[in-house]
Amino acid sequence: MPNRVYEHHLVYCLEHGLTEIPEGYVVHHKDGDKLNNHPSNLDMMTFSAHTSLHMSQNLSGKRDD
Repeated sequence: MPNRVYEHHLVYCLEHGLTEIPEGYVVHHKDGDKLNNHPSNLDMMTFSAHTSLHMSQNLSGKRDD
């Protein structure tokens, strides 16, 4: 199975001079639109912080990526 490179990972890495997203981190779409891969819409956070963010948004009724 070929390795897959997600567009938002590539955009984030190119913007921040990285070769890959570190293990344990994810790239989050700030506006919740997974098709909006503009660098200003992307943020890197730990997997656990990302999970907590989405759990809190789900409890408050907000939707995000």
